[in-house]
Amino acid sequence: MKKKLFLSVFVISLSVILFACQQGENNTPNEVNNDVNNEVNEEDDEFGTNEQVIKETAEDFIHLLYDLQHEDIKLEEIEEIATYKEPFEAYLTEEEFAKIYPTILYFPARLADDLEMDLVVNDLETTKEDSTDGPGLFKLSFEFRLDIIDDDGNVFDEADIIGDMTLEHQDDGSYKINRYYERGLQELLNKYLIEENEE
Repeated sequence: MKKKLFLSVFVISLSVILFACQQGENNTPNEVNNDVNNEVNEEDDEFGTNEQVIKETAEDFIHLLYDLQHEDIKLEEIEEIATYKEPFEAYLTEEEFAKIYPTILYFPARLADDLEMDLVVNDLETTKEDSTDGPGLFKLSFEFRLDIIDDDGNVFDEADIIGDMTLEHQDDGSYKINRYYERGLQELLNKYLIEENEE
């Protein structure tokens, strides 16, 4: 009798333990998924709250870089080049500014200046990317058509520019670009700067 009672208690205890373990295993993935979803939602909420600011920062930077009147450009002296690039500091982190200072920030202006024609951004679109590089970082892709306009107001040439950038949240609530990449401008540089220099 005692053996049967002991065996019954043992079986019941073992069943309770196995059930508890099974419930724990079943709940763990859900808890992990909930944590991940919460992190994603917090990021989405932050982007959603500041989406207009983030997009305006990105679009203002693109217009500043590529919308150019050639008559306003003066790049003969080192001081003039430095003055031209000063407004970009408000849009870029120190590291990214130092990285693209002598290249990307200079080439559109050099193109407009050498051709003595204006550059105009058309059909600009920016889109939030799902992937980010970490908390407080927001990745946007962009595309637009860059027109070269002659003195008669006609399109002399054009190129499709595409790229992406990552904007980083700053302590003052603003956003600065900490990584900028584009492709498409090189096509125009090859036509009108590199080939002319080779000749």
